[in-house]
Amino acid sequence: MTGGPQMTFGIGRPTRAVTALLILCAVFYLLELISFNFMQVGAMFEYLALTPAAVVKRFFVWQPFTYVFLHDPNHFQHIAFNGLLLWFFASPMERELGMARFVRMTIFATAVTGASVIAVGALLRWANLAVPTLSPVHWYGPTIGISGVGLAYLTAWALRNRERTILFFFVLPMRAITMLWITLGIEVVLILTQEAAAWPAHFGGMAFGAVWATAPSWALGDRLRLWRLKRGSPLRRGLKLVTPARAPADDGGDDDGDGDGGQGGGGGPTGPDRRLN
Repeated sequence: MTGGPQMTFGIGRPTRAVTALLILCAVFYLLELISFNFMQVGAMFEYLALTPAAVVKRFFVWQPFTYVFLHDPNHFQHIAFNGLLLWFFASPMERELGMARFVRMTIFATAVTGASVIAVGALLRWANLAVPTLSPVHWYGPTIGISGVGLAYLTAWALRNRERTILFFFVLPMRAITMLWITLGIEVVLILTQEAAAWPAHFGGMAFGAVWATAPSWALGDRLRLWRLKRGSPLRRGLKLVTPARAPADDGGDDDGDGDGGQGGGGGPTGPDRRLN
């Protein structure tokens, strides 16, 4: 869907799934403030932030999915910016996709950004063994924040609405695709100036958003569901498989009632019951 040149930016209330994400981030942030400022305990970062070394060596396999809910307790702008990113770009994506496909996209985006952080951390760790001057910070240091997933939404929305006009930073009107290129340029500059600590997650999220918006994976969920409907029971999750009525048999058709002449018709699937996801 490529919209016309209308002004769009953060219109309407956050959608249901996006509201749930915002509430989860706010609750975790509140727990962080209590933990760090009053209890002087950093266990939340140790166990929930994404540290590639902990995932690989200590098998903290949940970290690629929990790190997105943590934000820097010393900088409120971290969670504030990410919250706006979700509101402005995740909400229209949920309206376009529907809640079920949006939740699926969020899970995949979280997994991809987490895997990107682990892969880059492992690569830099290996490079550090060969070139000691290279810092393995992404291997041992924790990554937090939902910005990578937010950039996946931004990228997917911009590629699906290239000609839509938005107010960049609330001031400068520009096309969505132009905003995407500027965002990519900012990320590159931040890497060169070594100010983007979470750049593996950012680029992983933007790459995933581009693939989701432009490649056949955009319709993967629908294709998988149709494939399962053909192989399994259609009576799951309220789905109903409608079979077209069979045309009347002609004079030369099969009249013995064994169904040999109706290979293309018939009722629902006869295979074993399968759960639809």
